[in-house]
Amino acid sequence: MSLRLRTVLCCLAAGACFPLKPSHALNINWGSAGADLKIIQSDGSGLTDPPFSFELGSFGASFTPDVENIELWITNWKPFDASPYAQGFPDQDPPVPPNPITGRFGGGASLLADQTSDSPHANGTDTFGPNEQAYVFIRNSDTFDEDAEWALYTRTSNGLPNSTFDDAWIFPDVSPGPPGIPLAWGLNGADTVVVGAIQGSNIGGGHFTDTSSNFFIRTHSATAPAQAPEPAAALLATLGAGLLTLRHRSL
Repeated sequence: MSLRLRTVLCCLAAGACFPLKPSHALNINWGSAGADLKIIQSDGSGLTDPPFSFELGSFGASFTPDVENIELWITNWKPFDASPYAQGFPDQDPPVPPNPITGRFGGGASLLADQTSDSPHANGTDTFGPNEQAYVFIRNSDTFDEDAEWALYTRTSNGLPNSTFDDAWIFPDVSPGPPGIPLAWGLNGADTVVVGAIQGSNIGGGHFTDTSSNFFIRTHSATAPAQAPEPAAALLATLGAGLLTLRHRSL
């Protein structure tokens, strides 16, 4: 695991981070906790090829993502930062091998005075806010088709007064100077999921066959699983096939 990812995940687990950038730039750390968590696809399997992307970003001020406009998400999406997906702890002593259904991710980037991101994963010209809702977008494809697995979650509610850790994930105005402390947008603070599911019971749109409830993130698919025919329908189909066979034999 890279030093950058390790630092971000430790900060998120503690619920706070230390300033990493000079003044007039606000550092935003995001992702999961430092330990590997159960992160699965709609059928309960682990995140396998094609590789999944993990991004923090925004859809802008004039677009609110929902299941009805999902075909427009990629067009409106603005990545603020991205993170690799890590599994296992090969550098520990003794090493911890990867588990196919668990993993972790985390990133950190600065919101600059012109409301752009300093992340190499941002395009350098997209602006974020002020007051734009931030989301974590996980996906294995930019097209939500029969092979796609997506999850989109955020936090929309505020916590205790004077607490930035529990506030909604809103990009602030940093032009007059950043807030007093960096922001930590961890998975454990998320409360809203648009597609996919989080924390075992917070279920959004999309389709799934997995029945577990001990996951932290589950991606969902675009298409419903094939349904077995009703018993009566199956019986009628069998009888119909049999009658056709008898008819052909009698001719």
